[in-house]
Amino acid sequence: MKDVLGLCISKTLFIDVYYLSSSRQLIHQNTSTHRGTEWNIVHQSSPVMNNLDPEWDEENIDLSILCRGELEEVLRFSVMDYESSGDHVLMGQVEMSVNDFINAFKEDKPFDLEKKGKDTSRGTIVVGLAAIE
Repeated sequence: MKDVLGLCISKTLFIDVYYLSSSRQLIHQNTSTHRGTEWNIVHQSSPVMNNLDPEWDEENIDLSILCRGELEEVLRFSVMDYESSGDHVLMGQVEMSVNDFINAFKEDKPFDLEKKGKDTSRGTIVVGLAAIE
């Protein structure tokens, strides 16, 4: 049986967002290619439609795919405003490891989403579950 991360983002509070949003969470892994280093999507949730305070379903994510089994590998967690046209808009992101997710859950500690070029938090994420199963 493969190790998986049971993950549930239980609360999201977006700052300065005043329209009904449909959001999706993405997790990116940093990989080296012949073009250099780039972030590639290794997981994406189903979108939560028309909700400014989305709560995503619990998901089990294969650790060998998510972080190559390296629990300290830095991942990029992004929340996107989901558009059916495919032109999704970044609402905020944070870089953290699987262990950071687990510790945030154990300590009931939210983390801030940031957006490049912005000085302030774009929102807060609460990890409702993060455990290796």
